[in-house]
Amino acid sequence: MRASDYFFTFRDFIDLTKRLLSRSSARGYFGILILICAIFFLWLTSTLRFENIAILLFMIAMLYWRWDSKVPAMLALGCIISLALLLIGYQLDILPFADTAAEYIATWAYYFLILSLIKMTVEYFLGEKEITTTPVAQIKENFPPIKQAITKRVKKIRRIV
Repeated sequence: MRASDYFFTFRDFIDLTKRLLSRSSARGYFGILILICAIFFLWLTSTLRFENIAILLFMIAMLYWRWDSKVPAMLALGCIISLALLLIGYQLDILPFADTAAEYIATWAYYFLILSLIKMTVEYFLGEKEITTTPVAQIKENFPPIKQAITKRVKKIRRIV
């Protein structure tokens, strides 16, 4: 066993990059090129802070590559968890400047929640995801044996009542 088996090394980063590039398509390369150009253009010409540019480009990438709406929701959840840990550290005087970082992270969490809501709305109106009435209806459609068991139970309950 080597120490590099337990740590993420530069060689691992190169292997991961090669794997990702070998799986990419022309559309993916074009999107990456456009995002890199947009980063430089916005960074040099606008008065926006780098975090705001990153959030804006994250939204564009999310819509371009059709990421699931759960991605920004999970990032928001991660921000909220780290926010709680930072504030605990600040209250215990372990992290003296955590209150300013907590303000930024709370803003990011809000941005990610808004992005998740925007993506859910886009998915709904474009018909990418179908919203079912109840989870039971979804189970009935996808699993016929469970559907039969549920309908038998419902019939029994209706006879009793």
